[in-house]
Amino acid sequence: MIKTSLIISTYNRPCALKLCLESVKRLIQLPDEVIIGDDGSNDDTRSLIASYQKDFPVPLFHVWQEDKGFRVAKIRNKCIVKGIRDGEAQITVVSSIQESGTVIRGC
Repeated sequence: MIKTSLIISTYNRPCALKLCLESVKRLIQLPDEVIIGDDGSNDDTRSLIASYQKDFPVPLFHVWQEDKGFRVAKIRNKCIVKGIRDGEAQITVVSSIQESGTVIRGC
């Protein structure tokens, strides 16, 4: 069976991440899992993810790496590895929310 993983990379934008997670919850067709690739965000992001993990409609994983500069490719690769399990076919969708990148009003 084909599984779908949604990978969201983030760095110190908890407000934007919250909006993204809220939009995922409203999808008609949910992914099988959501994996957040965190490129060294502070504790605000960690706390936000922990609060969503309690009642998110699909498994929500947090993959974190220490902040050693812009290494979004490395954290995405770690998330892809996390999503590939048990030899199942896998479709991975990647989205990115960075500190100075995505423009979201009100954040």
